[in-house]
Amino acid sequence: MTWTGFYVGANAGYAWGNADPTMIGSVTGPPFSLPAATGPVPSLNPRGFIGGGQAGYNWQTGQWVVGAEVDFSGLDAKADAAVSPFL
Repeated sequence: MTWTGFYVGANAGYAWGNADPTMIGSVTGPPFSLPAATGPVPSLNPRGFIGGGQAGYNWQTGQWVVGAEVDFSGLDAKADAAVSPFL
């Protein structure tokens, strides 16, 4: 059996997550003097496709295998939230 030769592969999947951020900030300076705004913002639930591929070549000489590989991956997960600056 030999390990010499080209190969290609692909991977695909689905990614998801959640986050419960907190907003901390204030509006100060003339003509404003508002207290700090703190509190919860809408939860974020990013989700989307994740996938990629790889290709390479291996060369076996005796007990040694030497090779090179190129791979790429991508993630397309999105989540949106809006918070009004007015309390």
